[in-house]
Amino acid sequence: MTNTFGWSILVFTGICILIWLTIGFSPILKSLRVFKFYPERVPIRTLASVENFSLAWERETRDGTRYLGYTQLFTPDEKNLIYVSTDSLNSLDYSTGKLLWFEEIPEDSVFHLYQNKIFSLDTYDNLVPIVTEPGLPVPSECNSYDTSILRVYDPYTAKKIWEYAYRMVDPNDIYFRDNSAFLSDVTVTPFSKYISLLEVDIQSGKILAVSCQPYNNNYSRISDDEGILSSSFTPISRDRDWEQNIEFPAFVVEGRELTMVDHENKQTLGVIEFSGAELNPNDIQLIIQNNLLVVYLDDSNQFFAFHMKKYRGIHHRQ
Repeated sequence: MTNTFGWSILVFTGICILIWLTIGFSPILKSLRVFKFYPERVPIRTLASVENFSLAWERETRDGTRYLGYTQLFTPDEKNLIYVSTDSLNSLDYSTGKLLWFEEIPEDSVFHLYQNKIFSLDTYDNLVPIVTEPGLPVPSECNSYDTSILRVYDPYTAKKIWEYAYRMVDPNDIYFRDNSAFLSDVTVTPFSKYISLLEVDIQSGKILAVSCQPYNNNYSRISDDEGILSSSFTPISRDRDWEQNIEFPAFVVEGRELTMVDHENKQTLGVIEFSGAELNPNDIQLIIQNNLLVVYLDDSNQFFAFHMKKYRGIHHRQ
């Protein structure tokens, strides 16, 4: 009888541990499913030939963040072309490729362009003050020890507008609605999960509200707006891509050639051929404004900018 009871306790304890591990590791497993590995590096390419384009400028860069499968590019206006390297924000003159400014940043930050501000949410360091929540009670179910730093930059000068640290915030989750940023984290118990949600004023960094609720199938986010993660678009790689970015010409990749085609009749409008490794459409980012096409090759860390003929419907793209 005693042995049976002992085995029952062990089995019950084992089941509890399995449940706890499943609950605790599910956010990690989810993040692994969306994790993108940075492109495999290839040697620097050169321009082999062009048809209906003329080269405006070219420039080499450094690696972007390791946590995204691409280098983040932003065009907050018609002058600034911002790119993110491993440890710096950099702005080039869109027309000439000359460096306008750069700002050192924490290594491998991920940025979000929203309402003419650039946001990054990073892991905590003790040099940044923690924002308190006076008069905002937090239910005891949410007691995560995670602390993260939210930094806000001016996209035209790289000047840091403000930075604060927040308790109960995971550094990988930020989204926006109106004039607020929403930061969250998950508290795990052996039999349940709770999510804490902080609403932060994007102008001042002040906490506007704190909530805690069960993290289950009934939970839904207040917003799905993560801001702009990149101002670029990519070449066609699937049939359904033809329905996207129809205000721009389409681009297709074959071997070492990047071909521009009319979105409606699919006639060839121009060809850019590179030397070196064959192109991968998933490693190419494109931006068009003021009849200047910027091509960024993620696998060789290179910008190429080309003058192009006017295409119907093209307008400035953030």
